Amino acid sequence: MIKLKEKIKNPFHSVINSDGMNIGTITKLQNASSQDDKFVYAMLETSEEGITKITADERKARFGHNEIQHQKAPKWYIQLLKAFANPFIYILLAIAAVSFIIDVWLPPAEERDFKTVIVVSVMILVSTLLRFVQEYRSNAAAEKLKSMVKTTATVLRKFQSKQEIPISELVPGDIIYSVCRRYDSCGLQDCTE
Repeated sequence: MIKLKEKIKNPFHSVINSDGMNIGTITKLQNASSQDDKFVYAMLETSEEGITKITADERKARFGHNEIQHQKAPKWYIQLLKAFANPFIYILLAIAAVSFIIDVWLPPAEERDFKTVIVVSVMILVSTLLRFVQEYRSNAAAEKLKSMVKTTATVLRKFQSKQEIPISELVPGDIIYSVCRRYDSCGLQDCTE
């Protein structure tokens, strides 16, 4: 359990619910939406001019980078194993097993026929390899696209003009601008641009 001093020291810390949402932040956002601007600025320890670079650096050290964790693609061998987990493959495996029992195991040695077992086994391998190759390529393409996208935000920092910074550099209390509206970390204000 977090002590009261820690909660006061870090007002943005709270419990994470089962959906991955920070309950304290949700509550603060709901409360802030019904308050005036001054309350929101005081809650975020900021002002209409934003925060200073020194304050931003301190908050970045305190709260960390504003980064979203993306799920990485599994290793290739795990993708290959998952390619076998397919209802179509299960049906083909059942057909191969039945064919093996009827055509290979039960008949005498001179009447054994491996054709059906071989054909179905090749179908399983081709289907699995096709699925694996498609998923592997799509995961590689998705990773490449993620690395190409660089998201930025225009912020106002005290004693500086508006500047464009990477979203990972945003901290609580930054005044964020969009094309036609101005956002602080909790509220929305009309602006003239």
